[in-house]
Amino acid sequence: MALLSDAEVRQYHALGYLVPSFRLSAQLVDSLRDALERLIRDNPGVRPEKLISAHLARSGGRANDEGVRGQADFLALAQNTQILDAVEQLIGPDIILWGCHVFCKPTGDGHETPWHQDGHYWPIRPLATCTVWVALDESVVENGCLRVIPRSHLARTSQPHLHEDRQDLVLQQRLPEESFDAATAVDLQLQPGQM
Repeated sequence: MALLSDAEVRQYHALGYLVPSFRLSAQLVDSLRDALERLIRDNPGVRPEKLISAHLARSGGRANDEGVRGQADFLALAQNTQILDAVEQLIGPDIILWGCHVFCKPTGDGHETPWHQDGHYWPIRPLATCTVWVALDESVVENGCLRVIPRSHLARTSQPHLHEDRQDLVLQQRLPEESFDAATAVDLQLQPGQM
């Protein structure tokens, strides 16, 4: 079943991002919020922005290779048929889950995420991937929603990044300001269940 319209598919390929018109059910979002609470509770020594490989739940409550005690609910989210059907419309049927990162930013305590290219951190070759970012809470300008640079994917190259020696950043490398035009950035404001 096609979840994305032809116009949505064209927008994704032209601009490099898309907020689909469909969203996940409120019931699923509520269960994911519960899983997020368990994930945070089970990982007291991990910053909530750095819950890497959150989909890998080990038996006996052991941490995964990233030092995170994951939740199977996040693997189930990555296997959600609506999400997979939409991704297939965008990139085709050969889909591999290569990561699941929970970016949870607590009010008044969240760390900044500098401008970066995902391909710089996850050197997938060829540089062709699709990230699905699912909102469990309202994500708006006032609380630091995701921002993207339209069409920055078209060159299919990874720009050099600068190292930042700051502990208040989610990622320690950033794009130099002269390598992109921040004035063209788009704020992706999402309601729970949107992606």
